[in-house]
Amino acid sequence: MEVILVGDALMHPSELFSGGSSWSYEEWSDIPGVAWLDHVARHFRKTAWLNPEAERFWNGTAHTIRRLFPMYRLTLDGLSEAVQHLTRGRRT
Repeated sequence: MEVILVGDALMHPSELFSGGSSWSYEEWSDIPGVAWLDHVARHFRKTAWLNPEAERFWNGTAHTIRRLFPMYRLTLDGLSEAVQHLTRGRRT
C-alpha cells in the first residue's frame, strides 16, 4: 500500500521534535511528531510527500521530513514524478 502526504512541511521545530502533542483535545502524547512521521513512513510500502513550497524553502523541518519521505513539488510535474515513484516496479 502506498500513501501520499500533502503539506508544506514548514513547521516550528518544536512541533517536530518535542513531545507533548495532542491528536485530540483529550489525548496527549509524549511522542514527538517526527516519530509519528517515521511510523507512517515505515508502515507503508512506498510514500511520497507533495510540497506546495518552492524547493529553495525545503530546509529546516522540511529537510528533516525529506529524510523520511521522498518529496516532490505540488505541481502537475511533481505529482507525475510522485506517481512514477509510487508505481515503479509494480506490475499492471
